[in-house]
Amino acid sequence: MNGKVCSAGEISLNEPCQRIDELVPPELWSMIFEHLPKGDCRNVALASPILRFTAQHCLFTNVSIVFQPLHKLHDPIHGTLQLLHTSIEKLRFLSSERIAPVVRSCRIFYIQNSKSCTLADPESQFFVNRGFAVLPRFLGLQKLEIQGLPLDIYRLRQVAKMRHLRRLRFGSGCAVLYHPNLPRIAVEHLEMDPTLVATEISLASFICPSRLRSLSFGSDPIKPESQFPVLDHQSPSTFAHLQHLTLPHSFMDHPSVTHFFRQCPSVDSIEILSSKSSSGFNGPVDIPHPPVDAPLLPRLRSYKGPYRSLLCFRNFPLRELIIVPGLEGVLLQSTQLDLIPVLSMLSNPHSIEVLEFSAFGTLGLAKLAEVILKHWTSLSVVTVSFPHHRLRPHARRPFQALPVANRLFPTLNRKSQFVIALAQGCKNLTGIRVRSPESSPEVEIWSRRKT
Repeated sequence: MNGKVCSAGEISLNEPCQRIDELVPPELWSMIFEHLPKGDCRNVALASPILRFTAQHCLFTNVSIVFQPLHKLHDPIHGTLQLLHTSIEKLRFLSSERIAPVVRSCRIFYIQNSKSCTLADPESQFFVNRGFAVLPRFLGLQKLEIQGLPLDIYRLRQVAKMRHLRRLRFGSGCAVLYHPNLPRIAVEHLEMDPTLVATEISLASFICPSRLRSLSFGSDPIKPESQFPVLDHQSPSTFAHLQHLTLPHSFMDHPSVTHFFRQCPSVDSIEILSSKSSSGFNGPVDIPHPPVDAPLLPRLRSYKGPYRSLLCFRNFPLRELIIVPGLEGVLLQSTQLDLIPVLSMLSNPHSIEVLEFSAFGTLGLAKLAEVILKHWTSLSVVTVSFPHHRLRPHARRPFQALPVANRLFPTLNRKSQFVIALAQGCKNLTGIRVRSPESSPEVEIWSRRKT
């Protein structure tokens, strides 16, 4: 048998040998395909039936079910949704006894390439339901993403039948339709847009709240009165085991925010997404929302989000603080200067051990170091992120000859005033790191172990 690598991410075994089963044991081929880098291998051409049979259960752990509208020949204006012929064959293949048990991740979505096509006609509903009918056959499915398809009671029931499902994502256009007897889906991690849920539905009516460990709401509606009706009607301690929350900035305006936090006594980390509205551009540093009472979230120790939302959690004994740039700082050069009065408002600065913030240049870093040295006595790790930094050669010495930290960050290194001040003043500090789009994940420019 002759094989060759055609190009990056492609493997071709196109000259099958009649005695391949005698020359190479199938067990050896199984080991080869199991260790194949599936993420890098986009195309696999196997001409030998024995090789196809051996490799199938190794190469189909991540699958996609795509719905695409096609126009009827006799009615070119009104299209009808139907699976392509290859997709129908793919459904039969994926639902087979050999392939279905090995599927671990599935994405089911709708490609809308025609404005005249609709998902409401019976023929379209039939093809969509046919795709959802395959899902319960994936007995080992752990991650499911649905996008662009409305979810009625039948489709939710098909999802609820998957007992090993851990992660569920409802993408854009994935609306949950009302029904008095919705099934409860048991997952540990849920990501969804709550504004697409019917106003009569609460989150606990179609999600098993006791199983949730992570909940992410990726929406920022403009009208406050239409925000998050899915959070209403819950009882205290509904999400008793929830540990991580991701919420949009506008969630803090919701009238039921206090009641919702009371339902999540075990949350230890929270992430606030930056606002999509422009109402806060370049305004003064104020307190846009009332602070959240610390007893509502007794285990909260980690915050990630823009600095204006941090003011809502200034009374918490946080250990990890990650401040990301928000749209409220459109004058990017003044972001770290605006951060100084916010950090001074924290009630428990001595509890913070990990700090990460975004900087746009080094303006104000020395003054920020003074605030840190004055209040933050337990700080152990500091990470400075330069989201708009680009690599450039040093002015005097050759680019390649410089140490990696100085090459990546010539404006902030171990000789900078900010680094020297923190290294001398923070006794518990173990490292200072910097990050940019070119340095993933980060570069350590100072370490107490090396000095």
